[in-house]
Amino acid sequence: MTDLSLWVMLADLAPHQQCAAIIMRLGGQARELARMISPQEIVTGGWRDGRLLDPVTYLLGALQLRFANLEEETRLQSMTEMLAFARRSGENINALLARYEVVRQRAANEGHFVMGIEGCGLQILKAAGFPWTQLAMLLHQFGGRLPNTEVEFQQLITQVRRLGHVQEAA
Repeated sequence: MTDLSLWVMLADLAPHQQCAAIIMRLGGQARELARMISPQEIVTGGWRDGRLLDPVTYLLGALQLRFANLEEETRLQSMTEMLAFARRSGENINALLARYEVVRQRAANEGHFVMGIEGCGLQILKAAGFPWTQLAMLLHQFGGRLPNTEVEFQQLITQVRRLGHVQEAA
């Protein structure tokens, strides 16, 4: 949906042309469902929940009703992803930290799940996989404790990135 939204913003096509282009790129059951939309609906859009929708919104709404995860599925999936976060094989520190931020934001936005700062700090340290001797050095700036504010957490992330770069260069 994000990619389609960006494409719609960039495409220099009328809404009915955008709708037709999207339908032509679909495959499988999504294509079959979209091809059931009448030519009139492709040109003018259609009514849903008492509102007249433009062609692209009408099409995407039909696809979402049929294929999108249910709200509770999305919420559970984002929470599970956050709780099971771990470093992937061969993943560098920059990719790990960027992916963690995406997972953390998704858990908050889609899952309504916000882990405390200390929990996030512990989770990222565990995922980074540093030896215990280096953990003491990383936590020294916080008096040996985990960070407990967002500012401290970002300081920890900076130190983790720095240490990760050193280890990767070695």
